[in-house]
Amino acid sequence: MQSTSSSFVSSLVLFSIKAAITFILFIVAIAVLMPDFSAMSYSIKKAAKNEKTRVALMSFIQNPAALFRASEIDEKAGKLNDAVLEMQLAIGLLEMHNANPLVIKRYTTRLDHLDLPLKTSGGQSSSPGAIAGTFNGMPVKHWKE
Repeated sequence: MQSTSSSFVSSLVLFSIKAAITFILFIVAIAVLMPDFSAMSYSIKKAAKNEKTRVALMSFIQNPAALFRASEIDEKAGKLNDAVLEMQLAIGLLEMHNANPLVIKRYTTRLDHLDLPLKTSGGQSSSPGAIAGTFNGMPVKHWKE
């Protein structure tokens, strides 16, 4: 009877040692493989400033109403070029899905409203990426096809 309890204790000790070693190796692996969050945050912020990246990421939004609302928020924040971009994407989605022409007209009217400060500021260029004027003292790019 005593040999059974000693074999149980020795098995328990052996299991505890194996579990401790496995846990330590797991913690070391996590510490080695975890990314540096500050570097990752910097990379994301840098990529978010690239307009081509922002357009690609915004293309995942498939709800024109969400883009319309985001455009309103950007307009209030003084980011007119972002608001114009969001409206253009929303109109593209509506046209792609053959939406009601009245809905497209409402979105186009909003886009024209956003373009009005660009036209009155004296910007004559309509080439993509060209500086079309200023809004709140900041240069604004005018994106037209």
